[in-house]
Amino acid sequence: MTTMYRLTTNGMLHGYRKNLQNSYKTLGIASEKVQTQRNFLSYAEDPSSATLAFKLRRDFWQTSSHIRNNNEVASTFSQAYSTYDLVQNDVVEYTTKDTWIRALNDPDASGRKALGQSTLECASSVVESMNAKYAGRYLFAGADGKNAPFEIKKCQVMGADGRVAVDGEGNPVEQDQLCYRGIPVNQPAKIVQLDEQGREVLDANGEPIMVDNPAYQKLQEMLKETTYVDIGLGMEENPDGTPNSSTVYNSALNGLEFLDFGYDENGDPKNVVSLMLEGGNMLISTSDKDGSFPEGTPEYDRMFNLTRKLETAVDKMHVEFTELTTKSKFLTANEKRLTTERDELEKRINEVEDIDPVQAITALSWAQYCYNAGLKIGNSILSQSLIDYMN
Repeated sequence: MTTMYRLTTNGMLHGYRKNLQNSYKTLGIASEKVQTQRNFLSYAEDPSSATLAFKLRRDFWQTSSHIRNNNEVASTFSQAYSTYDLVQNDVVEYTTKDTWIRALNDPDASGRKALGQSTLECASSVVESMNAKYAGRYLFAGADGKNAPFEIKKCQVMGADGRVAVDGEGNPVEQDQLCYRGIPVNQPAKIVQLDEQGREVLDANGEPIMVDNPAYQKLQEMLKETTYVDIGLGMEENPDGTPNSSTVYNSALNGLEFLDFGYDENGDPKNVVSLMLEGGNMLISTSDKDGSFPEGTPEYDRMFNLTRKLETAVDKMHVEFTELTTKSKFLTANEKRLTTERDELEKRINEVEDIDPVQAITALSWAQYCYNAGLKIGNSILSQSLIDYMN
């Protein structure tokens, strides 16, 4: 049995208009792709590709942020190392062992005093260098980058024995001392416990009871301060919400790491500037009549001891800045890794989002051809329909 369909003129025109509209829409999409150079213009057009592109772009922006953070820390460390060069030149030029020893044996008091004055000026220069700023923050202030970390000011002397130093009349001694964020750096770990009347508290054996020095503990706390930065190490949080230290980078630079603080096992300052201040003042205070210290006198022995202590302090400073060099090398390697990762992400984004120019132009040409063919067919249909209508 054969089924017969009657195709009316209206039905044929309706089908033609629908197909022509689809052809025009296809032509418009192909033309827009060529103009925008994009594979898709909306999420609805290609959901899977759009989702992948969003993820890739999110990773790209995040990696770019890691690179910026990494480079900012690297620039800060580079500036810190430049500051170290200035500090090293000041310390080495004016306070080497040979220079101080020559001053001790120099019978010319004026020359010795001149070196003492130069040493004090050098100490001030070191402090000024260690108060250097970069990008609006003090380099060596730990987590507090808004305030200058170091200053030389007159304050009470806390001796290595845990007691406030006093003069012959029992009055507290005040001297120019290096302070870090307001606290003198020459602090013993333990101090003598005092009662409410300021008297020493003794144990059963008549020995003074030693307790933790709050000022020393505060310096230790500041030394442990951190400023964590996300540089693409897979940042994670601990259960308490704090960053996992192994997944972030500590960019804080604490000047105490480089200049040191406290007293050594012999009761001498470990800080470079403190040693320079003491040595400079000793040289300045020499007699105008006879500038030399006879060998064997306490002054000579103390000055000679300071030269050895200064060498130890400078060596410690070298070690810390060598560690800074190691950190800078890590940041350089990390930047290369992140840059490679970012470039690969950019390549994948282009593959997902961008068109193939040859394919796009071919598709546009085909869409244009189909649309033009539709117009020609339409001319034939419309002409025939008009004749039929007149008949």
